[in-house]
Amino acid sequence: MLNFFSSANTPPSDPLPSAPILRLRRQALLALIGLLSLLALYHLAIQPAISELVTGVPYINSYGRQRMLSQRLTKALLATQYGLSDQERKQRIEEAHNSLQEWSQQHHDLLTHDVDYLRSPEIDQSIQKLDMHFRNMVAVAGQLLKAVEANAPDAELRSLTTNLLNEEPLFLDNMNRIVGLYEEEVRRRVSELRTSGWIIFGLLIAIALFLHVSILSPAIRSLSTLYKSNLSRYRTLVENMNDGLALVDRIGTVQFANRRLLSLLEVSPEELLGRRLDDFLVPAPDARSSLLRAIVQQEITESRFHRTTTPTPLDAVVRCQSVEIDATDSDPVFLLVVTDITEEKSGRERLKELQNQLARVNRLKTVGEMTAGLAHELGQPICAISAFVGSCRNQVKSADVSPETIDEQLQRIDLAATRAAEILTRFRNYGRMTPQILKPLNFPALISDIEKLCQPLFAQASAKLVAEIETPLPTIEGDQLLIQQVLINLIQNSVHALDGLPGERRTLSLKIDLESESTLQITLMDRGRGISSEEMSRMQEAFF
Repeated sequence: MLNFFSSANTPPSDPLPSAPILRLRRQALLALIGLLSLLALYHLAIQPAISELVTGVPYINSYGRQRMLSQRLTKALLATQYGLSDQERKQRIEEAHNSLQEWSQQHHDLLTHDVDYLRSPEIDQSIQKLDMHFRNMVAVAGQLLKAVEANAPDAELRSLTTNLLNEEPLFLDNMNRIVGLYEEEVRRRVSELRTSGWIIFGLLIAIALFLHVSILSPAIRSLSTLYKSNLSRYRTLVENMNDGLALVDRIGTVQFANRRLLSLLEVSPEELLGRRLDDFLVPAPDARSSLLRAIVQQEITESRFHRTTTPTPLDAVVRCQSVEIDATDSDPVFLLVVTDITEEKSGRERLKELQNQLARVNRLKTVGEMTAGLAHELGQPICAISAFVGSCRNQVKSADVSPETIDEQLQRIDLAATRAAEILTRFRNYGRMTPQILKPLNFPALISDIEKLCQPLFAQASAKLVAEIETPLPTIEGDQLLIQQVLINLIQNSVHALDGLPGERRTLSLKIDLESESTLQITLMDRGRGISSEEMSRMQEAFF
């Protein structure tokens, strides 16, 4: 027996020892924790910072809008002091009111908007100065609007306009400074985020390298070693099997064959691989279709293959059984197990031949035992022939004999001779060695032949046979001669069991009836002494 594991025939050791496995698991867990930590850092720090920067952009843009509103307010107020129609002057005043109101609202929103993450102390100082200049401009603009609406003297309007124009540059300078500071702060934050991103990216690369070097590569090497080891074991197992193995598709094309199958068919791999297995069958009706059907339906079948290189060509008789296995494509692949049963088949045929010879010997033995009865059975027709011949002689000597009388005596002689010939024919057929033939059984004719064959035995033992056949019986095929032999042997045993019994108990009963729809029962009964329990336990022993 092949041993694939060790010289001590012990189970194989674990191809991946537990300590390396535990180490790989710990390293994989640490790497996973690192990845999750980086993801958590990204979501808890980087992503909120990016969101804050995005939300701060509109805030910075609002400062630019304030600058635009302050300039629109100044232009509208200046326009009211030039020669405009009443309608145009009214529109400019309304535009100034709207700009002042919107500007005030924008400034209020900027002061109350929560952007502390972008505000530095320097920005806070600039916002305080901006608020002071804003209040001054709003106060002057409000006074100027009232003066314009009240048609105040030009000197007053020019004084208020001068104050407004003096405050506007101070407001705009602070506004530009604040926007610049915000932009600088945003650039600094973006730089920090970019640096953090590169750090996280580097950590991810490091973790990936760690996974590859410390976990994936050792695992791949271990799995590769395990695969090669198992592949070598399985290949050795497959190549040294007593049965042939093949991988075939649904039309019988051979994709793989082990050494045993190549040896069984006496072909090389080049001669077998890529060809259909049924090409090597011995030609026979339905041989190809039977083999392919058995492969696809995964049934057991017997096939006969050519052996072309054997000095004395001998067909290989094999038993084939297939199992469908997973395929790499849509077409199924079957693992075909091919068992050489050539010697088994030859042995079965030889055994059958010996059984037929033994059956003939048993029949000859029975014929020998019936010889005495046969002499008695033949004595009657022979004596009748002798008597009829003597009668014919006497009648021929008589002068008044008629042809009809002589013909009648000759017919009786012919009948007696025919009876003697039938007796001899029955015994000769019974003892003849014939092949087993299955054909519909004729039970009345079977019983009649048995009665005629056993008549000398019955006469010698002063016994008789009473047969009862249930009708109608279904058509049953069998070997009539073998059944006849079995029943005659049983009848002989029953007759022997009648020794020493009175005449009223020397009757055998043979009954043939249906036990069920698929079972026919043949019962032979006698009134002999029976069989003890000790003898019953030995009934299956040979020659008992």
